[in-house]
Amino acid sequence: MIKTINKYKNYKWFEELDFSKELLNFKEIETQKKEFVPKIALIGEFSAGKSSIINNMLNSDILPIGWQPETKYITEIKYSNENYILVNNEKIELSTENIKNIKTSSNKIEIFINNPILQDVTFIDTPGTNDPTTFNDNIVFDVVTNSDLVMFITKANQALSNSEKLFLSKIIKEKDLEKFFFIINFADIVDNRKIVKNEFINNLSRLLTLNQETIQNQTLLYSVKEKEIYSYVLEHLLEFVNKKRNKLLNDWEKVKKTKILNQMLIKIEVLLESIDGEISTYDEQLNQINKDIEVFEKNIKKELNKLQIQISNLKQSTIQNLESGKKSIQKEIENEINKIDYNQLSNTRYIELRIKKLVEDLVEDEWKNFIKSMSKIIENFDKEIDNNIINSLSLPSLSQTKSKKLVNLTAITTVGIGAFPVAESGMLAAVPYIGPVLAGIGAVSTIALPIVGAFALSAGKILFDVAKWGVNKVGDLTQIAEEKLYKKKYISSINKQLDDIFKQIITQIEMINLEEFKDSYIKTKFPQKQILEEKIELLKNKKLEKSQNLQLEKNEILNLYTTIEELKNEL
Repeated sequence: MIKTINKYKNYKWFEELDFSKELLNFKEIETQKKEFVPKIALIGEFSAGKSSIINNMLNSDILPIGWQPETKYITEIKYSNENYILVNNEKIELSTENIKNIKTSSNKIEIFINNPILQDVTFIDTPGTNDPTTFNDNIVFDVVTNSDLVMFITKANQALSNSEKLFLSKIIKEKDLEKFFFIINFADIVDNRKIVKNEFINNLSRLLTLNQETIQNQTLLYSVKEKEIYSYVLEHLLEFVNKKRNKLLNDWEKVKKTKILNQMLIKIEVLLESIDGEISTYDEQLNQINKDIEVFEKNIKKELNKLQIQISNLKQSTIQNLESGKKSIQKEIENEINKIDYNQLSNTRYIELRIKKLVEDLVEDEWKNFIKSMSKIIENFDKEIDNNIINSLSLPSLSQTKSKKLVNLTAITTVGIGAFPVAESGMLAAVPYIGPVLAGIGAVSTIALPIVGAFALSAGKILFDVAKWGVNKVGDLTQIAEEKLYKKKYISSINKQLDDIFKQIITQIEMINLEEFKDSYIKTKFPQKQILEEKIELLKNKKLEKSQNLQLEKNEILNLYTTIEELKNEL
């Protein structure tokens, strides 16, 4: 078998299967065959006497017994020159007390005893099937599957109780029956053993719908108090084991080898699925790329529409901030003009400089925030396109064609010719230069605040010369009235100029649009379609070449699969 499978070891795909463990297990089977000892498992409800029967057969009281559940673990009793308990690969001195006190997370312990009977068989003691704290159906099935003979133990005074019927109906199938022996224990406590045995056989045959004769041949009475009975049962079991030894050994070997071959077949199936998956992957990629091309422009335009909304919101937010800031400036200037002494107001450029400072600070801050936010929006948009559309479509081999980053905002501005100087960075292409924009502020100086006398002349009032005539009550009232009048006109003129200045700035913001940007962006990005088409050709060529190689591999692997199937059928 190993030689047959090794014929394929020179194929490059053979290493992927990694049959090293399975082939090693095949070799170990030959060694294990020489050391083969049949396993006899005892199962049944607690207090049915399983441990007592094993003690009785071994002529030893080593296993703990009692009216309460004593066996907590699956316990294998094996032959050895020395006596000990093996728990988690640790040797413990053999004693009944030590067995009772064992605590382990494992559900299995092994007991080794120097007893000649154990050279021919290994006994497996199990917890009670009606003790849910220690036993479950999965453990039962595992024990039955891995045992060569199963002794089901029941009590003579309550043989085949309802719980036993339920248990047996789940565990015994017709093909498994020949490995079962039914032991009616405590035969010494009933008056008519024959009636008990016949009733058990009749009830069991009806329960399992099995042949009565077969069940009768494998049903035995037992009593630990009657040496003749347990000696007969032991001899009967050993005789059965010896007669069936070759068959048991062959069955054991078949089970072992079938399990190994099934593991190998599973690995081959996984590899074949992987090969089919590789081929189908190319088809999926080709279909996906075609879909990518169809939706490529659509997706970009969709993102551009989202971008348009974001920029529109940003523009509106900035305009609102500027309008609000302008009103605050107007209110602040008005308050300051009303509070400033008229002579100081008329003889200094304080208000002019103050207005320029306030407007410059507001516009500069808002414009910086606008450009910063705009740059972030564009950068995120471009990153979104790359991450969700471009990167997902690019082959590693075509990485050099990856799309350019479009973070220069020049393309999104449509400022009138000669409107404002353009900053060198490009990021501030649409920023109205603070100086030129605020140049109109200088017009404030053309309202050059006149001295009081000039005010009086221009207003057609009486010349009032404070230096020459001094101040009187009437003159004070007249002067105050004039000052209020001209301050009011002055404030109105300033407000009008501020309205014009901010209208000009807001117009520049409103002129920003995406039309040029859309065309420029799609034109720059859309060469990716050519990349996609190149990718399709590359994939088609790769698929053709890969498909041919994979098909050859697949045929070779299928031959191995067939070979293993044939070996399995020959067992």
